[in-house]
Amino acid sequence: MEDFVPTRVSQIKKTTVTNYVSVNYEEPKKKRKPADDADNKEKPEDKKTPAELKEQQEKEMKKLRYEIIKFGAKPPKNRRMNYKALKLRRKKEEEKKKEEGHRISGFVNSLLKPKSKKIRKKDSGILGVYGKVPKNIKLPKEKS
Repeated sequence: MEDFVPTRVSQIKKTTVTNYVSVNYEEPKKKRKPADDADNKEKPEDKKTPAELKEQQEKEMKKLRYEIIKFGAKPPKNRRMNYKALKLRRKKEEEKKKEEGHRISGFVNSLLKPKSKKIRKKDSGILGVYGKVPKNIKLPKEKS
């Protein structure tokens, strides 16, 4: 009855005070994990290989960059490069990749599909040459 706030209607009808029931609801709290579990999680992280650590570090850096840009910082502009120099650089990078591929395994060439020329059948009829102009014919030049 302490939580009940009297109103005009409740003062007029005294029976509402007797029927009033106060209900308090409390949400169940989530269970906290003991501190031992936190220590156990850190131990597997220490056993990661250098490649996994590097990958994880790159992910963290990516997240940090995104957050910084989100807050209004502008990323540095891409440095402009001469097109010829860019083509040369890309060509060198492509050659390096090919060399690394050869070093890794000797099967690189064997995995590629063999290149073969299409074999054409020789025309064996009278109509085979009909409507075709041979390449070695010289056309007379037109006078203008």
